[in-house]
Amino acid sequence: MLHFVVAEQHEEDEVRLMALYSSKYNAKRMGDSNVMVIYDEFGELLIERYLTDKGQQ
Repeated sequence: MLHFVVAEQHEEDEVRLMALYSSKYNAKRMGDSNVMVIYDEFGELLIERYLTDKGQQ
């Protein structure tokens, strides 16, 4: 399970980013906070993508 905080300067940017993580990685928001959780199978996809992108730099 991957927990992370979405912190942007403007609240509307946080909301947009949380919506993106929700749709792309099935992230779930923890209550009304800016903490999100991505469960194992979806977290693996995100980590693989991150590692692949880092390898291409």
